[in-house]
Amino acid sequence: NEDGLLSDRRFLASDRLHLNPIGQDRVAQGILEKLELPFSASWRTPLPPKEPVTWWRNRSVDMHWIATFVIPWIWRRIRGKSSGDGRTAKHLQPIIWPTSTGN
Repeated sequence: NEDGLLSDRRFLASDRLHLNPIGQDRVAQGILEKLELPFSASWRTPLPPKEPVTWWRNRSVDMHWIATFVIPWIWRRIRGKSSGDGRTAKHLQPIIWPTSTGN
């Protein structure tokens, strides 16, 4: 996170834990730059200023986040469950990804 470019919450998904597509792209472009591979310099451009939001709107969003993500997480932990319990894999068999040949 150079110069705080990813410190903006607008780069986070609604769970406030994972990056959203914009945040993922910024991280990918930053990694490409560090690896000295072709990258888009736009990843360094800060987002425009946020529109002002009322205190009540912020609290409403926080309460929704708590009800949607925090309370279910606490409830799972109390019952000794993991977030992945009862879920099946997206791919049932391992996937062999092709390697880059540098063409």
